[in-house]
Amino acid sequence: MMNKILLLAAALTGTVVNATTYATFYSDSDCTKDASVDFSVNNPGCFSAGGNRYVKYHGTNVQCFHLVKSPSPDCPCQFDCIEGLNAEGGKGPTCAGVMIPSDQCLYIGQSESLRFVGGQCSSNDCPDRSSRSIPTLEDYNEDQVDIIEPEAEAEEEKRSETPAPTEQEPAAELTAEQPGVSHAYDARDFGKPGIGYFRMCKDKYCTLDCSINFRTTNPGCFAGDGYQSIQTSSGMDSTSTLKLVGTPHDSCSCQDSCMAMVGPECIELPEALKNRGSYRMVSQSSCDENNC
Repeated sequence: MMNKILLLAAALTGTVVNATTYATFYSDSDCTKDASVDFSVNNPGCFSAGGNRYVKYHGTNVQCFHLVKSPSPDCPCQFDCIEGLNAEGGKGPTCAGVMIPSDQCLYIGQSESLRFVGGQCSSNDCPDRSSRSIPTLEDYNEDQVDIIEPEAEAEEEKRSETPAPTEQEPAAELTAEQPGVSHAYDARDFGKPGIGYFRMCKDKYCTLDCSINFRTTNPGCFAGDGYQSIQTSSGMDSTSTLKLVGTPHDSCSCQDSCMAMVGPECIELPEALKNRGSYRMVSQSSCDENNC
């Protein structure tokens, strides 16, 4: 009798171990349209879902898995990672026990390529990309033609030896040059935003021509520049009261679009908030009515 129990346990264990969870990608929120082929979550190969932004899993699995999203073909890097049986921005269970799909249709968002990996998500590692060259001080100087009179040459040489001041210009002077735009930030603060900061980017993956980092607690106006996405330190959960407000011109004098800041680290802006003339971040329970 004991031998039969052991044999049955071994058979069941073998069934679970050999089982595989498969992912099928769809184009609609009910997971009924444009179904892809099935992809095994135990296969780490790179693939594309062809623009489908929803997934449904089926089959049991004992290996923890995560879906890695890349902003370009061939899976060169990770800009977002979804843990286990979750939608975009969701947090998965710890890697323990059998993962059994519940037949949910899960939103995974946009990407150019995907791959499944085992274990926990690693940190996002896509480098910032730029479509422009940021001029240096020397570049600006080369564009200027200064005519120096002979008698002033010695004085000019003396002044050139004096180090230029390193203090930032007063915010009042900067605001006078760019009306309606707040400069309450560290102008050197580029790169992925830290806790309490956000930045805007010109692609939907938060990697191209990104802005400086703005404080989430600063409600000041900042200029738009063809932005398509917004990036925070590690995403915003449902307890966030932050709202991103858009204006069609450059002074934030009214509101024509607004969204709640809830989602993953990188959020593609809704169409109404793309390419706005200016933006501001406010903290309030809900968006005001548009009034432009």
